[in-house]
Amino acid sequence: PGSCETLTMKQPRRMSKPAERILASIFKPIMSRVITLSKNADNSSIAVKTPNLKGMSYDAAEKKAQSLGLNLVKIGSGSKVTDQVLTKSQKQESGSKVFVLTSGKITCPDMKGWRIEDLHQFASLSGVKINIDGNGRVQSQSVKPGTTLTAGTKININLKE
Repeated sequence: PGSCETLTMKQPRRMSKPAERILASIFKPIMSRVITLSKNADNSSIAVKTPNLKGMSYDAAEKKAQSLGLNLVKIGSGSKVTDQVLTKSQKQESGSKVFVLTSGKITCPDMKGWRIEDLHQFASLSGVKINIDGNGRVQSQSVKPGTTLTAGTKININLKE
């Protein structure tokens, strides 16, 4: 086995539920996380250098990112990349998101499933303020996808493992 988990409990004096249920409520999330981490380790992600996409058309930037195994996320309605968060000297795992800014209006994306790192990159480029509650991945957001955003717009995000 890749890991061995042991869960112990002191003899309680009063219990609100049977011991098995109390331990299961702790054990299940731990095992879920271990399984997720072991799956990620098995994928053997490759670290790639982030390409410089500034000045490229969005279509060309998307093709370049896809050729490296990166997923481009467009912020703005324009057709030319004006900025990006990660510079070309930074490495990231293949399959990761690369956020790029284009001209034009910015609309709120559907952030469900995003990681906290993705939220910070989005906020950095879009100028919105993000309030994060919880851990894990985005479960819900206060602004509906498709809503036009302006700098300083506040979005409340709930994360869940």
